[in-house]
Amino acid sequence: MPPPHPHPTHHPRHTMTSHRPRTSTARDGTTYRQAVAQLKREGTNICWLCAQPIDMQLTEDNPQHPMAWTADHQTPLSQGGPPTIDNLREAHRTCNSRRGNRAPQHPPNNSRRW
Repeated sequence: MPPPHPHPTHHPRHTMTSHRPRTSTARDGTTYRQAVAQLKREGTNICWLCAQPIDMQLTEDNPQHPMAWTADHQTPLSQGGPPTIDNLREAHRTCNSRRGNRAPQHPPNNSRRW
């Protein structure tokens, strides 16, 4: 039987890992949840990326549907954007995913042609 480790709490398996401190840009923070709830209540249900309507009933029935409503960050969190209502925009899940964490290259086409 091997001798016990001299400091059991310092054994590599027991070493505490250094976690990054939570910042105000954490997606799971209260600020973010409140901003998303506000956007859902007060938004126009128009995708800011493709300017097409977002079907909120579809979103209620199947939030994972490609055309479901999502909150998109105009300036991505990974680029220092805040998790506040001023930085959130409504987008289809597909449009949001397609854009990824890139900032828009040009102003989105929000005009409608009737």
